[in-house]
Amino acid sequence: MARASIYTLLSLDAYAKILGIPPIGFNSGVAHYAFPLGGGCSDVWWQYDWQANDKVSHESLARAIYDAEEDISRALGWSPAPQWAWSDEKPWPSYYMRDVSGANWGTINGRAMPLKTSWRKVIAPGRRVATLVGTATATMPAAAPGDTLVYSDADGDSFNETATIVLPTTVTDRRELRFYFAGHSGEDEWEIRPARTLTIAGGNVTATFWSWQMPLIPLWEAFPGDDGMTAIDMEVRSNLSASVECWRVRNDESQIASQFVWMPDQSCDPCVLTLTLQDGTFQILDADNALVNPFPASYSTSWTWDNWSLYLPPQKVRLWYQHGNQQQSYLDGRSFEPLSDFWANAIAWLATARLERPFCACGNATALANELRVDLAQMGGENAQVSYATTEEILGCPFGTRKGAWMAWQRVARFGGLGIGGVAI
Repeated sequence: MARASIYTLLSLDAYAKILGIPPIGFNSGVAHYAFPLGGGCSDVWWQYDWQANDKVSHESLARAIYDAEEDISRALGWSPAPQWAWSDEKPWPSYYMRDVSGANWGTINGRAMPLKTSWRKVIAPGRRVATLVGTATATMPAAAPGDTLVYSDADGDSFNETATIVLPTTVTDRRELRFYFAGHSGEDEWEIRPARTLTIAGGNVTATFWSWQMPLIPLWEAFPGDDGMTAIDMEVRSNLSASVECWRVRNDESQIASQFVWMPDQSCDPCVLTLTLQDGTFQILDADNALVNPFPASYSTSWTWDNWSLYLPPQKVRLWYQHGNQQQSYLDGRSFEPLSDFWANAIAWLATARLERPFCACGNATALANELRVDLAQMGGENAQVSYATTEEILGCPFGTRKGAWMAWQRVARFGGLGIGGVAI
């Protein structure tokens, strides 16, 4: 799997599929039978810019995708796919009209005092928790009985293109299971994705990937020799990972989701300037509009409301929660991918429009990339080879005037194009 040090909602492999880039070359590899270097589109992508400075690398691509996701999220006011907000700090709401509030703890009629989070589409209070399910291992270089990671030739072409993982699990929701390169504690940047299939049956999870998604990590980190970089031979089993970890990744609502903060009392002499903190959670009042009700509480088998630590309202509150858009097939359990194709394409268009380095040598992918990079604000001139009949809307596009940026903005504009706090960007 192509990966980078920056985690993105749109996986690099999913990006390659959208652009039509052959997957094995995109993953820095070659298979002489199935994907020979001399036939078709065989350009190889590398991990870093310095490994081949004449083309886009995985790291620079990931930065472009991450920036595109950030800009789209801030324009929408919500993330195109679920992620976690960590310590989202907000001032405690105060109302000074007697017919609105009562002692600043809530409204005068006893209702909860709403607070607005930074991100809309709040899914649930809580924090990301990852628990190791198991480690799948393969006997290298040849398969052996008892292997839980097996490389096999499913289509009979003598190339072991399929990686199958089978592990016991008590997890029943396949959307909570993710697979990672071993030894990285289930960190998002090391997730192997997307899976081809993922099922749970008979107390086992079975997942399949392409074998070229699992090369040995050191092979990505290679230094270019006198003749430049050498593609990873994916037909050599010892070039593939011998172990993969499965982790359960979920939102844990039993974790502290609210922390109330009182500033120190500076009227004392001498003063100990320490913050007063109290933990709790929150209720969701309006998920789409980011309205929640934080309250002090403690957790045993469920959350129980606590009395306030001090007899005055806190100055601010910190919030932990999961938020973001989820496509309907993911909510229904029919898919284990929460990011919809609608937003995946918009992210890919915007990221590609902003890439400055030369694209790969594959004709169809390069043609699409060049089309997305076209500057629609380009006007005729002495040295201009082409000009466009631009509009004020294109010139004012917040993402820029390149075609991919304009196409992405058109999708964002359908949802209002308002940033966090309702401020247009």
